[in-house]
Amino acid sequence: MNGLQLRFLRCLHDAGAPCVVIGGFAIRALGIDRTTTDLDVVTSTEHAVQTHAGLALFSTQLGELLTPEQLALPKKRIEIPSQHGKEVDVLTSVGNLRFADLYARRFDVHTKDVDVPFASAADQLAIKRISLASAEKDIAVGVAPEELPRAEAARNKDRADIMLLELHIRRS
Repeated sequence: MNGLQLRFLRCLHDAGAPCVVIGGFAIRALGIDRTTTDLDVVTSTEHAVQTHAGLALFSTQLGELLTPEQLALPKKRIEIPSQHGKEVDVLTSVGNLRFADLYARRFDVHTKDVDVPFASAADQLAIKRISLASAEKDIAVGVAPEELPRAEAARNKDRADIMLLELHIRRS
């Protein structure tokens, strides 16, 4: 994770907003060699006020653009870009997975700045299966021709991640 991403997690922590890191960084935290650049975070809709406070600590502009009411809704995705591209994705839910369960099964890794809560291997596998189903649905329904390569790449990445996670779980 880069400094901006760690600062983002620190802001959520300082505001008392529970979160769980998912995606590529969670897979890497399991010891699986996988490249990634963006930070994917699931937050609790039940702690939307704290999440909003954390986002406002990170960026006053985010605090002004979003409301706690918006962050209390499931299926929201907030992309936080930087000058280098997409840095952080905040999700308020993932499929039918309950945040409280994800949080209870997380494992924390201490960094210099903050304890980083990562999704468990089993939860990360479930999340990747949800992501794969969504990507396959997008392709089947028919995405715009210019979006098809992105959708196919996402589907292929999810398939590869699922294989790596299944192997990791079998070996554990």
